[in-house]
Amino acid sequence: MTLKLNKFIKFSSYLLFLFFIFSVNSCSENNKNIYPAAIGKQGNLLLVMSNNAWKKAPGKVLRKLLAKDVICLPQSEPEFRISQMPASAFSDMFKRTRNIFIAKISSKIKKSSFVIFKNKWSAPQIVVSIQANNYDDFVKIFNENSTKIFSVFINAEKERIIKSYSKQINPTTAKILKEKFNISISIPKRFELYDQKENFCWLRYETQELSQAILIWDYPYKDTSELKAKQLIAMRDSITKMRIPGPLDNSYMTTEKKATFDYNNFMFKNRYNVIMKGLWKLENAFMGGPYVSITTIDEKRNRIITVDGFVYAGKKDKRNYIRQLEAILYTLDIKN
Repeated sequence: MTLKLNKFIKFSSYLLFLFFIFSVNSCSENNKNIYPAAIGKQGNLLLVMSNNAWKKAPGKVLRKLLAKDVICLPQSEPEFRISQMPASAFSDMFKRTRNIFIAKISSKIKKSSFVIFKNKWSAPQIVVSIQANNYDDFVKIFNENSTKIFSVFINAEKERIIKSYSKQINPTTAKILKEKFNISISIPKRFELYDQKENFCWLRYETQELSQAILIWDYPYKDTSELKAKQLIAMRDSITKMRIPGPLDNSYMTTEKKATFDYNNFMFKNRYNVIMKGLWKLENAFMGGPYVSITTIDEKRNRIITVDGFVYAGKKDKRNYIRQLEAILYTLDIKN
């Protein structure tokens, strides 16, 4: 099994997301304005850059960061689908796009700059702007701020999902989770409570082409060794073998051991958390897909609680579906 500890993703996708503040020094915002609704699909990004710069070093470093493959998916999918256009085509209509990167490179620019705007022309919107005198200067500024650039776009996508789902919570499900697990989590109404046992719950959303599921389980906390990757995967496998059967006799869900997985830890709301991403498969059957889980310690009740989301979508792209589940998992809160 290959353990992929991607330091860049660890810092930018998890820790910065939790403590991210839009009012950074380079952020410009006027909360008094009323903005039109942002347009564009989830995971799309509009790049305003000259055609020549797009083909050369500035475009290459930008694609390397923002269009790199999402980790722990069964097929290649980019973090963002980038659409590039020159400044001459950047009309008012396109200014409403949810994610925009503006690269202005000209010998007339005397002082280079890097700025992040929140809700510049629409809401919710993120606009990142770099102005540079030449290609080398642009690449230098971009590389120096790459972590922040990646984070601001990724975190904005998550925040949009969380905000949307927080308005769609099923009160019946919320009541069950509070009474059964002493937790709250923003699970949309479309998820139905499919199964529940002692210390276990399975919620799912099913269509002919898609299955999204959220599993919740808890167990007594003994020591920190239980939060290591090997132990968490073993616990996951024991739960899914028992509770998630496949369509054939003796088939059940398990974690794909041959695939790369991602393991990171962080503190949030004074709690130690572990997030894991990887692939699952059915033992003795032919199905699989990505999963993401967050595990935390409930010190008051001396227990470990895990919320786990997995996707099955056949040959369809899965990036947005697993991101939706990850955003839901981040809303986990333990009640007093």
